[in-house]
Amino acid sequence: MKENDCVTLPSWGVVAGSFLLSICILMLPFSLPTYFLPIELFLTIFALFLFGSIRYRIDKNALTYGAILVIFATYYPHSSLKESFLSGGFALFFQQALPKLFSLTFLEKILHLDTMLFILGLTFFVGVIAQTRILEEISMKILHQMKGQVFKTVLIIVTLVSVASGIMDGVSMIGLTIRVLVFILVMAKIPSAEMTFVVMVSVIITTVCGMWLAYGEPPNLIMKSNLGLTNAFFLVYTMPMAVITLILVLLALYCRIKERTIPMKELDILEDHIADVRFDQVLRTGEMIEEDEKLTSYNEALGEKKDAVWDLYKKGHQPIEAMMMAEVPEETVKRFIERLMGASWRDSLYTYYLSRVQGNPIGTKTENAIMASFAVIQQ
Repeated sequence: MKENDCVTLPSWGVVAGSFLLSICILMLPFSLPTYFLPIELFLTIFALFLFGSIRYRIDKNALTYGAILVIFATYYPHSSLKESFLSGGFALFFQQALPKLFSLTFLEKILHLDTMLFILGLTFFVGVIAQTRILEEISMKILHQMKGQVFKTVLIIVTLVSVASGIMDGVSMIGLTIRVLVFILVMAKIPSAEMTFVVMVSVIITTVCGMWLAYGEPPNLIMKSNLGLTNAFFLVYTMPMAVITLILVLLALYCRIKERTIPMKELDILEDHIADVRFDQVLRTGEMIEEDEKLTSYNEALGEKKDAVWDLYKKGHQPIEAMMMAEVPEETVKRFIERLMGASWRDSLYTYYLSRVQGNPIGTKTENAIMASFAVIQQ
């Protein structure tokens, strides 16, 4: 199967091949040395990175499950499970294995239940936040306070995320950080190459800067529970590195976006109400889909106008506006509005963006109709 010039190898073939390899290992007249186990683990991790980045792709789940079969086949001859199976068959095997497998002692040692529950709770918490308008509302208020200055806005957001990452798990903060930064950078009409750099560099803070406290990264939690470390240890030894990383990130961002400013008075009505737009999207569809994803899914309908629309979108124009500037047929644009905002916005938004493209003043009737729709969302 091909996708964006990538070839995805069949998952069943990977698992079947791993199963056959594990059978061959079990049938060997001798046991593989135990040092094969770390080698197999290393090869599994390497394969996950390799086949996740080159043209030929392997589904990570198929690769992982297949590797488990091979690793178990290598481990089995050295374990007490083999003796249990040989002496008592499946009955004794399960009698000895299952109680150990599901005992609290085993789970505590292998899974670190306190750590897992903490991460699970944070993931749930972050998931709930992701479905609200709070992030966009805070970001837009900061942007207005900074009078559209992109660097100062990003500086505040990045610093807040750096502090929060140490308390609420940096891994969970990555998606939220990207989501907020992207819509600000799009409004600033920053080129896609620059936008990618800013987002990638900013994501560093959610992992590296999250290490300033024990709760910011899973390895910190594991060390805290197993070695009896206190929060003071992380404040003394890891917080300085987190602060230095934050400073370096901010310097890198300053060099790239120091002169970028968003003309707040020129924002279109959807950009200025981004929090309400995203909240309404979640209410209607149950998920939050970025504008570029919506536009990508609409490529076929755009036909020969696709390249022109994407060129205008990458220059910072809102998708509806980009379609009109590229002279996409009216009905095609209105169908996109329905996908993006719902049928009730179809005519009012089309009239609004048509006036902007033509340079005409926005009619009071059109503006009132749009604001009435926003009022319904805000209730």
